Amino acid sequence: MKEEIIKEESKLLDYLLKKFNHLSRNSVKHLLTNKQIIVNNKVVTKHDYLLKEGDKISFNGKEKKAPLKIIYEDDLFLAVDKPNGLLTVATDKEKEKTAYVEINKYLKEKGLKKVYVLHRLDKDTSGVLVFCKDEKVKNELQEKWNEIINERRYIAVIEGKLNKKEGVIKSFLKESKTKMVYSSNKKDGKLSVTEYRVLKESDKYSLVDINLLTGRKNQIRVHFKDIGHPLVGDKKYESNYNPLNRLCLHAYLLSFNYLNNKYVFKSEIPQELTLLLK
Repeated sequence: MKEEIIKEESKLLDYLLKKFNHLSRNSVKHLLTNKQIIVNNKVVTKHDYLLKEGDKISFNGKEKKAPLKIIYEDDLFLAVDKPNGLLTVATDKEKEKTAYVEINKYLKEKGLKKVYVLHRLDKDTSGVLVFCKDEKVKNELQEKWNEIINERRYIAVIEGKLNKKEGVIKSFLKESKTKMVYSSNKKDGKLSVTEYRVLKESDKYSLVDINLLTGRKNQIRVHFKDIGHPLVGDKKYESNYNPLNRLCLHAYLLSFNYLNNKYVFKSEIPQELTLLLK
């Protein structure tokens, strides 16, 4: 941020929130706490400092930008918009290129403690991914996850047209030794329930709004393969098309309750998914 001349009166924090609109409110406050804001050649740390017309303001130091788009951040939670192709956490083959590593680097540069993974998204699924800054809270939430969850909603593009434009898919999911998830005819797997509604159709594809009533690994992908309409771009589960060179699945909403508060995290639906239907 180069030196700028204030054109109209405003409180310093309000000005900075507009200037650094890619950062969370807490991140902007840290700029003041870390003495990185200069007004008329003097360091200012007060949030309510009144900027006047003609004041000169500049940024002292290197701006700490998050490597991922931050949807929400407070003292307890941090939510990002994870791109497709990025792992949530490390695997045996990949240790560094993960959302978890990137966000921890971002927090470390700000002098904050690490975060903990609250839930996960598949590598090829984009959308809302939430971390917790308190390990005890993370453990508490994970133990009661199915009780506190309000909504887990996804947008997907699937192959073909569904005869039933809305419905529920149920099965018992198991995982093979080769990491393939599949539906079992026996009740020896994990009960999995997927609710869906068709939003739009074309000759080749359907845009589907999905509400996960259970959260199993690869659940959405397996369920739509099971009914003969695999997700577009899902080579693992028998898709025939990959026009966008990505899995057409996006987590656009996650909502849960904690301490009488309702948290709702939202991500914009990628335009490329909806354009496939035109």
